[in-house]
Formats: sequence, C-alpha cells, structure tokens
Amino acid sequence: MADSFSVEEIPDPATLLFRVQQMHIAEDGRITSACFGRDQMSVNWEKYSTPEETAQQAPKQDTGYVVGLVASFCRALSQRVIHKPLSVTDPNGPNRAHAEVQGRKNGSIKAKLRDHAAQQILWSQPRRF
Repeated sequence: MADSFSVEEIPDPATLLFRVQQMHIAEDGRITSACFGRDQMSVNWEKYSTPEETAQQAPKQDTGYVVGLVASFCRALSQRVIHKPLSVTDPNGPNRAHAEVQGRKNGSIKAKLRDHAAQQILWSQPRRF
C-alpha cells in the first residue's frame, strides 16, 4: 500500500460523496442544512470511492445517507474543491478519495447544498431511533 497519494485536480463534473449522519435527518426523512456548515467539509471523490465505501467510514456506523455533490455546483457557491488524500499515517487514512469542500457556508449556501444533495441520495440505511 502506498504511503501517500498524488494530489489531483477534481474536474467540474465529478461527484463528491458526502456522509449525512442520522442526527441530520429530520423525522420526515429530509436532510437538515446543519450538516453542511463546516468550513472544511470532508468528502470522498467518486473516482476512488463508492457510496457504500463512504458509508462504512463512519464512526459507530451512524451514516443515514450518502449524497452526491457535483464539484461545479460547489464551486458556483464560491467553495473550493480540493483533493486531499490521506496517507497511512493520517487519522482515518489511508484514503485516496478524500477531498474537502472549503469555504464559509452561510445559511443560504447551506440550504443550497442541502437542496442539491437531497436530489442525489446515492445510499441510505433505515433510521435507528
């Protein structure tokens, strides 16, 4: 296994896989915008991962959905999409697919990301209460 991976440019049409935790899913099954608030939002690039693999990376298996975010959509919201693969020495590494959606996310941006993601639910599991 490689100690580190090359950083690549993520093309605009690429899908970024984002885990939505159970706590960010409302009673009616809709995704809340709260999960899109981090300035450095961790995602997996679909070139090197699948929705199922992304779901399995969750601590305590708390993933409710894995959604797709299109890189160009994120960039249109003034977000940077950066490939940041994790080496074997990084926490949660190795992960060649790891990337980040970077930038401030105000209420409007979080809502737009939520609405975009809700149209692209790629993996889900039954809710646990």
